[in-house]
Amino acid sequence: MNHLEKAKEALETVKTAIDAVHHAANHERKVLGEKTMNGHYVKALQELEKVKEHAESLVHRAEAQGN
Repeated sequence: MNHLEKAKEALETVKTAIDAVHHAANHERKVLGEKTMNGHYVKALQELEKVKEHAESLVHRAEAQGN
């Protein structure tokens, strides 16, 4: 597995994690009858978005290097 494949796999993993957190947050919000998302989920999503940005930049770098 080369660097590009590893970077793409990492990016997909982060995207899956973001989707899972969104799903869990929406489920909890509906179960508890709240109108807004719990702050812990918001913080987790912010951190995952940062990781996603870094993973995307790794993919772009690997593509530019031809790996």
